[in-house]
Amino acid sequence: MTLRAIFEAMGAKVNWAGDDQMIFATRGESLLVLKIGVANMSVQKASSNENISVPLDAAPYLHPQGHTMVPARAIAEALNRVIWKVLRFTAKWRKFCPITMDF
Repeated sequence: MTLRAIFEAMGAKVNWAGDDQMIFATRGESLLVLKIGVANMSVQKASSNENISVPLDAAPYLHPQGHTMVPARAIAEALNRVIWKVLRFTAKWRKFCPITMDF
Protein backbone atom coordinates (compact mmCIF):
# COMPACT_ATOMS: atom_id res chain seq x y z
CA MET A 1 0.00 0.00 0.00
CA THR A 2 1.10 3.56 -0.36
CA LEU A 3 3.05 4.98 2.55
CA ARG A 4 0.75 7.86 3.52
CA ALA A 5 -2.44 5.84 3.12
CA ILE A 6 -1.37 3.07 5.48
CA PHE A 7 0.33 5.20 8.14
CA GLU A 8 -2.29 7.95 8.30
CA ALA A 9 -5.15 5.43 8.34
CA MET A 10 -3.53 3.92 11.43
CA GLY A 11 -3.11 7.26 13.18
CA ALA A 12 0.65 7.49 12.68
CA LYS A 13 2.67 10.53 11.70
CA VAL A 14 5.12 9.92 8.89
CA ASN A 15 8.30 11.68 7.80
CA TRP A 16 10.25 11.01 4.63
CA ALA A 17 14.01 11.58 4.50
CA GLY A 18 14.44 11.68 0.74
CA ASP A 19 18.23 12.00 0.68
CA ASP A 20 18.60 8.80 2.70
CA GLN A 21 15.43 7.18 1.31
CA MET A 22 14.24 6.48 4.85
CA ILE A 23 10.75 6.47 6.35
CA PHE A 24 10.14 7.44 9.98
CA ALA A 25 6.69 6.82 11.46
CA THR A 26 5.49 7.48 14.99
CA ARG A 27 2.32 6.53 16.78
CA GLY A 28 2.08 6.74 20.55
CA GLU A 29 5.33 5.40 21.94
CA SER A 30 6.24 3.48 18.77
CA LEU A 31 8.84 4.57 16.23
CA LEU A 32 9.15 2.62 12.99
CA VAL A 33 12.09 3.13 10.67
CA LEU A 34 12.11 1.71 7.13
CA LYS A 35 14.54 2.15 4.25
CA ILE A 36 13.78 1.83 0.56
CA GLY A 37 15.09 -1.50 -0.75
CA VAL A 38 15.72 -3.02 2.71
CA ALA A 39 13.49 -5.92 3.80
CA ASN A 40 13.82 -5.16 7.53
CA MET A 41 12.07 -2.60 9.70
CA SER A 42 13.38 -1.14 12.96
CA VAL A 43 10.78 -0.86 15.74
CA GLN A 44 11.52 1.14 18.88
CA LYS A 45 9.26 1.73 21.89
CA ALA A 46 9.74 4.78 24.12
CA SER A 47 9.28 2.61 27.23
CA SER A 48 12.22 0.42 26.21
CA ASN A 49 15.75 1.03 24.98
CA GLU A 50 15.36 -2.01 22.78
CA ASN A 51 15.57 -1.70 19.00
CA ILE A 52 13.80 -4.65 17.35
CA SER A 53 14.59 -5.61 13.76
CA VAL A 54 11.47 -6.99 12.03
CA PRO A 55 11.83 -8.91 8.76
CA LEU A 56 9.44 -7.75 6.02
CA ASP A 57 7.75 -9.85 3.33
CA ALA A 58 8.86 -7.22 0.82
CA ALA A 59 11.16 -4.24 0.96
CA PRO A 60 9.61 -0.76 0.68
CA TYR A 61 10.06 0.64 -2.82
CA LEU A 62 9.43 3.75 -4.89
CA HIS A 63 6.63 3.26 -7.42
CA PRO A 64 7.24 4.79 -10.87
CA GLN A 65 4.29 7.16 -10.28
CA GLY A 66 6.10 8.66 -7.29
CA HIS A 67 4.45 6.78 -4.44
CA THR A 68 6.39 4.98 -1.73
CA MET A 69 5.02 1.46 -1.25
CA VAL A 70 5.27 -0.34 2.10
CA PRO A 71 4.13 -3.79 3.35
CA ALA A 72 0.79 -3.23 5.11
CA ARG A 73 0.77 -6.28 7.38
CA ALA A 74 4.09 -5.61 9.09
CA ILE A 75 3.22 -1.93 9.62
CA ALA A 76 -0.18 -2.78 11.14
CA GLU A 77 1.29 -5.40 13.44
CA ALA A 78 4.11 -3.12 14.61
CA LEU A 79 1.58 -0.38 15.42
CA ASN A 80 -0.76 -2.91 17.08
CA ARG A 81 -3.56 -1.92 14.69
CA VAL A 82 -4.69 -5.22 13.16
CA ILE A 83 -7.12 -7.97 14.10
CA TRP A 84 -6.61 -11.23 12.21
CA LYS A 85 -9.67 -13.36 11.45
CA VAL A 86 -7.90 -16.50 10.29
CA LEU A 87 -10.97 -18.63 9.55
CA ARG A 88 -12.38 -15.89 7.32
CA PHE A 89 -9.02 -15.01 5.72
CA THR A 90 -9.59 -11.37 6.67
CA ALA A 91 -7.48 -8.72 8.35
CA LYS A 92 -9.35 -5.83 9.91
CA TRP A 93 -7.60 -2.74 11.16
CA ARG A 94 -8.50 -1.64 14.67
CA LYS A 95 -10.76 1.33 15.54
CA PHE A 96 -10.36 4.53 13.50
CA CYS A 97 -8.72 2.64 10.66
CA PRO A 98 -11.14 2.32 7.71
CA ILE A 99 -9.20 -0.35 5.81
CA THR A 100 -10.24 -4.01 5.44
CA MET A 101 -8.27 -6.55 3.44
CA ASP A 102 -9.57 -9.93 2.28
CA PHE A 103 -7.24 -12.70 1.22
